[in-house]
Amino acid sequence: MNRPTCKCGRITPVNYKKNGKTYYRKKCSKCATADKIPKHLDWELAGYRKKDYCEKCNFKGKYKEQITVTKAIGVLSSYKSICLNCEVEINKKGGWKVGGLTPDF
Repeated sequence: MNRPTCKCGRITPVNYKKNGKTYYRKKCSKCATADKIPKHLDWELAGYRKKDYCEKCNFKGKYKEQITVTKAIGVLSSYKSICLNCEVEINKKGGWKVGGLTPDF
């Protein structure tokens, strides 16, 4: 049996052997590692900077992972920093919809 190759052309490493049969990985080690490296997020490329508080409930996270960035529906390049609790709430309602403006004074 010929050893399978990755999409880049390199040979794939052995994944495991079972009952005398050899099973190979789908990707070579280099491609598998490259997939784990995070790509630039669209909000970073748009120039948005994640805030250290939730713009919906004003929660200030102790760790940076407690705040995520979401995109408002219907508005081009409108990003919001929200906490994980608000993210679940927003996703259940179908996304952050931009509606009427509320004064911030």
